[in-house]
Amino acid sequence: MSLARRSARTVVYTLVLACVTIPLTASRADAATTVTSYSFVSAPGDWVGGGASSSYGPPGASFTLSGTAGSLSFGVTTSGENWTVNLAAPAGAQLHPGSYTRAERAAFRSGSRPGLDVYGDGRGCNRVFGSFFINSIEANSTGQIVELDATFTQQCEASSAPPLNGVVKYQAPGAAPVVLTSSNLSSVQRQPITLAASIASGSGGTPTGSVTFFDGTRQVGRATVNAAGQALVTTGALKVGARTITAVYSGDGSHSPATSSAITQQVRSRTTAYWFKSGARDYIGAGGTASYVPADGSVNVTGVANGFNLNVSAGNENWTALAAAPAGQNLQAGTTYQTRRFQDATYGRLDVSGDGRGCNQTFGTLTINAVGFDGSGNMTLLDATFVQECESPTAPRLVGSITLNVPA
Repeated sequence: MSLARRSARTVVYTLVLACVTIPLTASRADAATTVTSYSFVSAPGDWVGGGASSSYGPPGASFTLSGTAGSLSFGVTTSGENWTVNLAAPAGAQLHPGSYTRAERAAFRSGSRPGLDVYGDGRGCNRVFGSFFINSIEANSTGQIVELDATFTQQCEASSAPPLNGVVKYQAPGAAPVVLTSSNLSSVQRQPITLAASIASGSGGTPTGSVTFFDGTRQVGRATVNAAGQALVTTGALKVGARTITAVYSGDGSHSPATSSAITQQVRSRTTAYWFKSGARDYIGAGGTASYVPADGSVNVTGVANGFNLNVSAGNENWTALAAAPAGQNLQAGTTYQTRRFQDATYGRLDVSGDGRGCNQTFGTLTINAVGFDGSGNMTLLDATFVQECESPTAPRLVGSITLNVPA
């Protein structure tokens, strides 16, 4: 990911005393000198590190850092390995210099807990127990992290498990004025994600022009730079795998053309999966977006001819969807049903709830793209999308997809 050149508005957090956990402002000269690198020491029996020790630095490894001081993801790529370290503050907070204990798996942490998730080389944890320490963290004026110095300890599946200890250091390159981000760096095939390119204004005022987004060499979208200096493209057309996304800015009379650093978008198979995108102020999804596949925990879809149930249990997250055709009807491929919380002869059923939130009434639609059953009448194939409004047909929408054994 490309990061904007630092300016006088850069916000710097620097640790002065080990007991201080609030941000302190310092000049660039006061900030710790950080050389981008990653190292870890894995105790015998640790699942993720495999009992090994290793260190990575340029030029043999490339590094990315995406996110903000609320939640960030540090990535390491070599010719044969990929490692990711996710760090997150408790919900609604920001990462500052200091100690973070009782960390849970970052994507599924409870509101009061910090998040940690270290995985790579094909190995990750379903549950995380750990802690981390931020020595220094620095964000630029757009909120992107440009410097990070942190250490971590992670136990996989149990707090008594052998530890994985590591050190993360990151110093952003200071050249490109295009910052590229994704609304969800780990999505499911056909799940819409929003790619955002932020153009640094510099001394040329508000930038204009356009941005073209690429998956490798394939163009996936183009958008005009808006008044906030951003270009946004939403797409659900990325193929399964680790996609290399870049943004190319056209330039204008006061700003030179530029290309962002690449970000890695992980697109996972939708063989069995659940994803949702929640509108602002939607009660159920709380304005967020998320995706789940069996690797994240338990994702189960069961059904018969007239309806199906989804149950997701991943870390601290639990989601349920109850869906059915109108009373007396069976689910038919290529059909969209008008839905309510409770089915009748006119309306099918749709009731999506989770994370402790549910609706008294629902309004929406259920679309069956594909459905199939075995000889006993049990559902073996499902490709369904839904739209749900909670309590009112004019409420913000929760949209999503539920799939079972659908070939990629």
